[in-house]
Amino acid sequence: MLDYEREDSIDRIIFDYINQAFPVTFGPNYRGPRNVTFGKNKEMKDLAYKLRRNGIQSEEVLKLLLSDRPFGEISDDTYVDFIYRYINLVVPGRDEEVYSEQIDFRDMYFEKVNEIVSKGYGMDVAFKYVVRGEIPIKSIVIVNPKQYVKTNKKS
Repeated sequence: MLDYEREDSIDRIIFDYINQAFPVTFGPNYRGPRNVTFGKNKEMKDLAYKLRRNGIQSEEVLKLLLSDRPFGEISDDTYVDFIYRYINLVVPGRDEEVYSEQIDFRDMYFEKVNEIVSKGYGMDVAFKYVVRGEIPIKSIVIVNPKQYVKTNKKS
C-alpha cells in the first residue's frame, strides 16, 4: 500500500493522499503502463505541483486539497497512517536528552484524535482536524417558536 522505507515529508503525504482519494482506474483490458495519471488524479497532482512552485507551503497545499471530496473510498487504517505521519512530521516532540518531563505535544494531538473518534466522528474528520483544526458541527439548537416570533417581531 504505502512505502515506509523512504524518508517521509508533507509532500509525500500529499501525493499519497491524492493517490488514495482520487484513484486512477484502469479497465480490465488495459495493457499499457501503470505509472500514468489522468483525470481527477492528474488534475489534483498538477494543482499541488503548481501551488508548490508558486511558493505555497506544503501544509497549506494539503489544507486546500482536503476541501475536495475524495472519489475513492479511503479506509480508516489509511487515515490513521496519514494522521500519525502528519503529527510526527509537523508537531514537535519531546527532547529526551534535555527534559524528561517536558510536554510532548504529539501526545496531546493523539488524545484529541481519540476524543474526536470517541464522539462518533470518522477518521476522515480526525485527519481534517489534525491538518486544518476544524470539526464539523453536528449539534442542533432548538429555539422555542413563540420566543423566536417575539424577538423578530417588526414594530
